[in-house]
Amino acid sequence: MVLKFFKSLIIFCLLTILTQVGGIIYLLTKPLASKANKNIRNKLVQISTKLAVYFTIYLFACLLIVPLLAKRSGRIPLPLRSSKTFPAQPQTIFTCLMNRHYVRPQLKTAFQKIAQKFHRAYPTISLNYLDANFPFLDGYPLLPHRSHDDGEKLDVGFIYKNQLNKQYQKKTPAFFGYGFCEEPKKKERDQISACLDKGYWQYDLLKYFCFQKEDERFTFDETANKKLLQLIAREKSIRKIFIEPHLKTRLGLSGFQKIRFHGCKAVRHDDHIHFQL
Repeated sequence: MVLKFFKSLIIFCLLTILTQVGGIIYLLTKPLASKANKNIRNKLVQISTKLAVYFTIYLFACLLIVPLLAKRSGRIPLPLRSSKTFPAQPQTIFTCLMNRHYVRPQLKTAFQKIAQKFHRAYPTISLNYLDANFPFLDGYPLLPHRSHDDGEKLDVGFIYKNQLNKQYQKKTPAFFGYGFCEEPKKKERDQISACLDKGYWQYDLLKYFCFQKEDERFTFDETANKKLLQLIAREKSIRKIFIEPHLKTRLGLSGFQKIRFHGCKAVRHDDHIHFQL
């Protein structure tokens, strides 16, 4: 009994940390799981049945119930796929399945305007958003981020071009969008090394979770990324934008005070753009 309790506790904690609502749904499905244990003798069939029941209820809740409840608390989901009215999409559907795509209505409106303006300049590109926020509770952490806890923050991917066929890529090279970094060039400010030298070991951490190496199919497009950052900075409701200092200088964005360095306590921001209300 004690082992079962701790097993259930660990599963509950992991699901709650990863998805916010997964732990509660796990507890709600426990009675159904107990029935499966009693009525099904085959262990493999037992496990398969319990997983099927859990994920069916989880998907139902996340697609239909959570958005309604989140709206009452002031957060709404970003779109699951790109459209003409909102040319933006998740980098991976797992972002949405884990409920990491919720924002304040004001931020969604701002992001929609930015996506529309960018799409007019680059009709073949829909923006890829990464992590936003969980649906409930200000101050609830969205790990591994230090912020992203109030519905007012959003990460978007950079724009990459395939140098072999000169076409813009539909996705960023990293699966979740993080870790594929645009390193400082010679004579550019190397804030990454500066932070690591100060002992902030976590600053470069996400790079080691990205297995994508340098590839001609994914080249950082300076023109398109400059345009994107300009559009974000010119949106009145956006107060702060975080990228690495070497990219701000390289892209000629020194005139935008909203674009700033985020500090060594965070992680490096030459793999994505962070902006917030």
